[in-house]
Amino acid sequence: MTKGDLERKITAVFSADVAGYSRLMCRDEDTTVITLSAYREIMSVLIEGHRGRVVDAVGDNLLAEFGCAVDAVACAVAVQKKLQGRNASLPVEKRMRFRIGINYGEVIKEGERLYGTGVNIAARLESLADSGGVCISRSVFGRVRRLLPLKFEPMGQYSVKNICKQVEVYRIIQS
Repeated sequence: MTKGDLERKITAVFSADVAGYSRLMCRDEDTTVITLSAYREIMSVLIEGHRGRVVDAVGDNLLAEFGCAVDAVACAVAVQKKLQGRNASLPVEKRMRFRIGINYGEVIKEGERLYGTGVNIAARLESLADSGGVCISRSVFGRVRRLLPLKFEPMGQYSVKNICKQVEVYRIIQS
């Protein structure tokens, strides 16, 4: 493969992982894996319902892509709401809460996989999100702020691991 063979595209990248995953695994591996599998299934259905596709799911991470930022953000909010409802029936120490980061930018597509800074920024945004929260980049904010009935809180500029430029971050305020 050469540089000329690489397919580039603009997409909304959704990256999610479990907050406190290692702690959950340490306490009860079997229940954690069963819960993770059930929650991934819920997320997959919601992603598909918002015109997205799951790209990869390794460990406690789930990576998805959407054709537009509006669908990605609407999906993230729906995921958090649905999982919050599911968690309500679990003991506090067994609740599984995801952090979600969304970026809109250029990626490299190879087969069904995605690579590049656009993916890396989404992963770094996810790590900035609160447990059960969603963080978005400025590129996403600019596309959704007037189109979705949500509240956003600017978090400022962040220098994040292995990204050359600072990333402007917004938190979605969920009611």
